[in-house]
Amino acid sequence: MKKICFYLLGVFLFYSCAEDQLPTQEEGTIPEENLTEFEQNLRDGKFDNTSFGSYTAIFTTKDASSRGSVAISIPFEGDPTSDVNLSTGNIIRAAAIESSKSQEDEGLTFSSGDLSFDFNVDDDGTNPEVSNVTYNGKAGDMMVVKNTSKAHAVPVTGTYSCVDCDSHPDLGTGGTQTFNFLVLGDTDNSGDANGDEIRTQVTLKNRVFSSEEEGPGGMLANCVDNGDGTFTCDVTSAGEGEDMLVFYGDSGPVFTQNMTYTYATDGSCQSYDGQLRYESSLFDTNVIELNSDDSCNDVNRRAQLFVTNNSNGNITQYNLTAGTSSNFGTASSAAEGIFYDFSDDVVVQASRSNLQLEAYNNFSNATDGETLSPAYTSSDDLNSPRELAVNGSTYVVSDNGTNQFYVYTKNGDNFSLTNTFSIPFPVWGITFKGDDLYAVVDTTNDLAVFYDFDSNTMDGTLMPSKRVGVEGIVRTHGLTYDGTDDVMVMTDIGDAANATDDGAFHVINNFSTVFDALSDGEQIPLEAQTRVAGSNTMLGNPIDVAYDSETDAVYISEVGNGKVLGFTSIGSGGNLTPSFEEDLAAASSLYFSSDETDGNTGMSTTGMMTRLYTTSTANGNVNVYNESGSLLKTVMTSSTSTEGVYYSGSGNLIQASRSDMRIEFYENFAGAADGATISPDAMGPDELPSPREIAVLGDHVVVSDNGSDTFFIYSFDGSSFVLENTVDVDFPVWGITFKGGDLLAVVDTTNDLAIFNDFLSNMGGMQLPDKRISFEGLVRTHGIDYSEADDVLIMTDIGDAASDSDGGFHVIEDFNTKLEATMDGGMISMADQTRIAGASTELGNPIDVAYDNDTQTVFIAEIANGGGKILGFTDVLNTSGDIAPAVSNDVPSAASVYLYNN
Repeated sequence: MKKICFYLLGVFLFYSCAEDQLPTQEEGTIPEENLTEFEQNLRDGKFDNTSFGSYTAIFTTKDASSRGSVAISIPFEGDPTSDVNLSTGNIIRAAAIESSKSQEDEGLTFSSGDLSFDFNVDDDGTNPEVSNVTYNGKAGDMMVVKNTSKAHAVPVTGTYSCVDCDSHPDLGTGGTQTFNFLVLGDTDNSGDANGDEIRTQVTLKNRVFSSEEEGPGGMLANCVDNGDGTFTCDVTSAGEGEDMLVFYGDSGPVFTQNMTYTYATDGSCQSYDGQLRYESSLFDTNVIELNSDDSCNDVNRRAQLFVTNNSNGNITQYNLTAGTSSNFGTASSAAEGIFYDFSDDVVVQASRSNLQLEAYNNFSNATDGETLSPAYTSSDDLNSPRELAVNGSTYVVSDNGTNQFYVYTKNGDNFSLTNTFSIPFPVWGITFKGDDLYAVVDTTNDLAVFYDFDSNTMDGTLMPSKRVGVEGIVRTHGLTYDGTDDVMVMTDIGDAANATDDGAFHVINNFSTVFDALSDGEQIPLEAQTRVAGSNTMLGNPIDVAYDSETDAVYISEVGNGKVLGFTSIGSGGNLTPSFEEDLAAASSLYFSSDETDGNTGMSTTGMMTRLYTTSTANGNVNVYNESGSLLKTVMTSSTSTEGVYYSGSGNLIQASRSDMRIEFYENFAGAADGATISPDAMGPDELPSPREIAVLGDHVVVSDNGSDTFFIYSFDGSSFVLENTVDVDFPVWGITFKGGDLLAVVDTTNDLAIFNDFLSNMGGMQLPDKRISFEGLVRTHGIDYSEADDVLIMTDIGDAASDSDGGFHVIEDFNTKLEATMDGGMISMADQTRIAGASTELGNPIDVAYDNDTQTVFIAEIANGGGKILGFTDVLNTSGDIAPAVSNDVPSAASVYLYNN
């Protein structure tokens, strides 16, 4: 009978934390002066033939959702404890409660809110066994062995996945299962692992297979010294044949194939490589790829982090693989942007004290503590440099003293200033994605892009190609893009006055897909991001960010708390503890460099599309036009009268049905053929008395209804609309549009515009606008559109509603500045606007408007003139007065327009 005797001295303990909080020491490498009595007894073999001592296990849930290694300690005196080291980097620690030493018991139970398992072993330490394993409510399995003074077990965890296994019902292409194993070897750390035993733990179809039960198991052979402190061994069968039998599936055996095991003699890494081979009698032979959680490939990896300093101009270099750092003085007393060119061994930084770019050659030959002199510099053109972005020979400096981009060309040991661009927003962080330059909009949560940046060759104001919001960010500063993983990372400094604990960073995976689907002014929703924030993060004012695609690590220069931080195993984010933390007062910009990541800026955006979507109150049809105003298709919807319309980059369409008094969603509208009749895939209740316009921000849809002068606010999850709120106002409503998170609403029957700040945070009920202003020269406004990229507001003027020839529209450039300068109740004068009106325009009752920032074209839904038209006016930022439209298409009772332009 299995029995364990021990003292009970404590109570149950459980917590979860980051791995670096629980330092472990390899057995046999602990200095004598640091050995505890328990560790000394282990080394001396006093527990070898008893139930006391240390045990190693591998763990998996049966559904393969969680896995890890387990260390169980049973001291002669004290509480038995277990540490489960999950593959995510978290550690679960539990202590067991059992009877006193004088009482014998059948075993131990380790339990917590998330984890529980039973442990048994014979009195002489043989036949250890773990049973009844559960984690997060899921059944699991542990394979356990005892460590002795002569032999110990090394746990190795990972997964397997099938590349092409569609023919096998249990494997399936892309499916991931657990593949763990234990290496049972001696403790002399000699590096000779030949003959060491291998025991595997594998999941398949909610079952766990153990090599102990399936066959002779495996062993290590042909171990080779790699010359870098690591050895690589073949995994072979302990019985007949070369390949190890892992388990028998329902239709045949599974063997290892070309499998190797690599380990470091200092215990710093252990990993495996190779495949499995499923020889099914019913299906084809399937080859399965193995994926180790750990890797020994980076033992000598070059992984360098360069950090500038805003108080002394020093450059700090962290060698992340070796865990060392070096500090170098420079010619600057303050610096920010930084870049390292490994091929030329040169560091370039933007000097805030000398207002120039400075290049430091032969950087790898510099010694710690040395003060360096620049080999060459640019001219002192800068005012307040913040960030540096490099694409080939192009070096771009963002300067928030003048809100300009300074563009230099590097030719050998020379910088020449080629362009200076004024940017229409406060600048800070910049990064390249291919040839496209991305820039944060400081003081906001916005991200702007300048497509094909190098094609701009004329100095002056440079408008972004597109500007979108990033939901959840308060104020962004730093950003970086990685083309290998297609990841954009952006920092959030929160309230700049709080420099200690309200910072964060956001990870946007599949960035190209997410960003390229958005039209100007739209928003990246929270569900497309991962946010890391909270008291454990030490983030207060994260000023810059770098990313390592090899380890999926995010590095932060945290200026508020004076630290350089690193985060790994980010997963679903949240309140994570840094895996890397170094004190560095006034840390500013940083740059990560490695052989694998240098130059991986990815691809420029391609396949951009411009489409105009229009509705009609006469028939409910949706017309689709290209950027030139040519009709591409007409699709009949279930509505017989519609007004507001919106199209998403995912190919879906939302419209407000006046006939059915509801909001409607049409999935894959892009795939509907010309002349097709389609039905909605989702719809709200018929609760809209008289819907006029819709505005979309993230997953929220706002409908303006002039039957009740109410804004209906819906959330949409892709399959259903939920009415989240209604906001009543004290004026007649019509056109609406978002400007960031603020809602701009025309005041029908007047020349007024109402502004509701942070609109979606409204509690509902009767709400007054935060500001209401008038526009000189406007008689009665209806339609409205705002371009984030061009900072242009367009408002239509229907004049006398009974007339079909007195309409017009107003163009207000630099709108944000003019809005801020106009007090509540004030007026924007005609001198600050451009008006287009007259007989040639064909404008009588322009009911809605859309603006294309690429071509500065205004599209109008004209409901009265000629029975209804879709009109287009080009180059509106450079024209005014009575001009003829470049586009004039007859559309009966044209009601609304929406321009999609990504």
